[in-house]
Amino acid sequence: MQLVSGVEVGVTLPRGSVLRGGDALLSEDGKVIAVEAQPEKISRVVSDDTLLLTRAAYHLGNRHVPLSIAKEGLSYLQDHVLDEMVLQLGLTVHYKTAPFEPESGAYGGGHHHS
Repeated sequence: MQLVSGVEVGVTLPRGSVLRGGDALLSEDGKVIAVEAQPEKISRVVSDDTLLLTRAAYHLGNRHVPLSIAKEGLSYLQDHVLDEMVLQLGLTVHYKTAPFEPESGAYGGGHHHS
């Protein structure tokens, strides 16, 4: 990992754990390091039509795509093939650069509450 200062640090985490923006790490010398999600190019799908959004989530999930699921809509890392599929379903795709924090796996054992 890289600190904002540019310093490279090595991080050993228990297997299956996921770092999220807002988490904090404690270094061996007692420093607290805040975790920030790196902004990435994401495709965002928003709709008032929950059925359409659910269908999109199903088709994206079928491709094992890391997916961020929120009340407002779905987000995934920009991919023109996926964008095309979502457009075919009748949804609109918005592009933005923002931190991307996908759902953790259903079988990971760790629960994430925001």
